[in-house]
Amino acid sequence: MLAGAIVSTQRDEITRLQGWLQTWQQPAAPTPAADQRLAALQKAPAAGFDAAFLDLLIAHQDEAVKLARTEAGAGANPNALAFARQVDESRTAEIQEMRNYLG
Repeated sequence: MLAGAIVSTQRDEITRLQGWLQTWQQPAAPTPAADQRLAALQKAPAAGFDAAFLDLLIAHQDEAVKLARTEAGAGANPNALAFARQVDESRTAEIQEMRNYLG
């Protein structure tokens, strides 16, 4: 259920952010670190895959929280500020849920 919610939410968010970048005439940032982490995950042994996946997803969501907090502290656009607060709240809750899965 959590994975489905994350996929759905992030699709909507990506669409929103891409629209803002186009409007603001800004390029999208590359994500080489995420690509490297996904490649490492593909090599994870089956026995430890779930924990490795959760660790990767927690790190990914934590990066979103950090970016959201940066925006909340220094941003000026009211829509972006509201979005940053929403991301901070939702990702923090998701991280806690995933940590509970890990024990």
